Amino acid sequence: MWHTDDRSFTTHDSAHSPCPAIAFHIPNTDACDPVSHRDKELEIIAVACTYAVSVVTAYATSLISIARTHRNHMSPIYRIPEEVLSIIFEFTKSSLRNPSRPLSTKAPVNISQVSRRWRGVALNNPMLWTAIDASNAPLAHLYMERSRSCPLHIELRNYSEDYPSSDASDEDRHELAMGDAAYDTQSEDYQGFFRPLLPHIERWRGLSLEGLFYEDFETLKLPHAPNLDCLRLFTSGDTALSLESLPPHAPFDQRLPKLSILELEDFELPFTSSMFIGLKELYLHYLTYPDGAPQDLLDIIVACPLLEKVKFEHIQLGEQPDPVLRLYSKSILCPNLRSMELYFMEPSTARSILSSIVIPPTARLAIWMYHHDNCLGDILPPAALLAQCLPNLFAMRALCFEIRPIFSQIWITGKTCEGGIELLQLQLQCPYSSFTYMHTPLSGAAEDVASNFGRALPNLPVHTLSFLAVHSYQLSERAFSEFVGSMSAITLVSLNECDAPTFLEMLAVTTTRHLCPSLQALHLRLSYFRTPLLDDIIKSRQPQNLCIRITSSSGTDEYTPSGLESLAE
Repeated sequence: MWHTDDRSFTTHDSAHSPCPAIAFHIPNTDACDPVSHRDKELEIIAVACTYAVSVVTAYATSLISIARTHRNHMSPIYRIPEEVLSIIFEFTKSSLRNPSRPLSTKAPVNISQVSRRWRGVALNNPMLWTAIDASNAPLAHLYMERSRSCPLHIELRNYSEDYPSSDASDEDRHELAMGDAAYDTQSEDYQGFFRPLLPHIERWRGLSLEGLFYEDFETLKLPHAPNLDCLRLFTSGDTALSLESLPPHAPFDQRLPKLSILELEDFELPFTSSMFIGLKELYLHYLTYPDGAPQDLLDIIVACPLLEKVKFEHIQLGEQPDPVLRLYSKSILCPNLRSMELYFMEPSTARSILSSIVIPPTARLAIWMYHHDNCLGDILPPAALLAQCLPNLFAMRALCFEIRPIFSQIWITGKTCEGGIELLQLQLQCPYSSFTYMHTPLSGAAEDVASNFGRALPNLPVHTLSFLAVHSYQLSERAFSEFVGSMSAITLVSLNECDAPTFLEMLAVTTTRHLCPSLQALHLRLSYFRTPLLDDIIKSRQPQNLCIRITSSSGTDEYTPSGLESLAE
């Protein structure tokens, strides 16, 4: 029986007890000694206290949760419909940085831990759980369940190389280090990485593997993936896989998938492989084929009539063609091509490819190459084939000539109009030199490119011609005149960040020189000039109405605008 009153708690030895009085008592029915009996009473009190704290905590927690839920419902983001929220989450999962983040900060795991509503939206969208990589591989079984029957995209890559460490914050470096550790762990055991994924191989849509060694191909024999659409293979930079050492169906056991997208780096898949047939996108990087020829690359293009994007980068072939002869008697039509990129290819190989294909007028052509004398003429098709093979060049209406001395590069970009769609990108890499400005390889290259541009690309219907960071000590008057003079339809010349008053001298009409006969406007931005030069240009082109716009340029004063206006009148 329980007794509680206001009197002190007593026992037979209460006179000797050092404890204060306790208003709590339970009968000693077991006739145990007083100390043991008191211990039981204290245990009951402790349990009662713990229970009371738990009840109060649970009640307070529920109140706080209700208050937070009410507060969240007042937040604008909670007014977004769940369908829209789900789409936002998909963009978050597909963001550039998401694959490189550790699991705790990677979508959709972090999203599902924000609130009950967000968790419900995340769990009800199976598309959020379709990307499998090194960091979330330990939860592959959970991803398989939550992705339901959606196509899977599997990537085992090291993303740290994609982000320059010099620009990374401490938090970014920490996340990249965690990503590196996850990649190292999974790449040491490919079989373990793929084990929970193989039962779902019919759902594989994309597969990207990096850091493969020869022994990996001996053990990694993947079964047939009937729906695999995209395959990207990047071998280890420390191991060169020769054609003889590769298993014939690598990395698959027997039957190869029918792909739409194929990307290979340091992985010399035989040109005869069926994976080169029917592609829509093809990316080949740093490959060496001692017995290969440009004909092999063209055969691949022929085998892919639906090709939309192609990139050939640093492909070394043992056989080089005659740069004058076409490899195909009939041109290869590429009606769906949207982008072709040729990076640091042998000039004769690039010219053979460009002379044998016909691309749409809307396609983008990017050529990066090391500079040498007459480099443009060596890589582009002959003038007689230019309009037929590369009609996109004749759809350009805006052209920009730019020099980047820090990188020792010359860039020429062509667009449909100023600020429009890019159709041409030429990047010429020059040897680095400690003389960044007034001398050497960069200046000589700019001189050569400008002088030979008109012979390699004659009669371009360019209306807007821009110069960016080009100075008179990098480009002579003769080279400037030859470059500008090769495009007779120019109506606007723009000098941006140029210290080149001699360029303006060339625009003044004389008895022996008349560049840009249709010139209507001249824009000067952050450039140096002398006011008398503008006077000479306006006077020499009268009665032609010439619009001159000057922005933040030196060489002018407060009287220049009014003076130019009076001359124009």
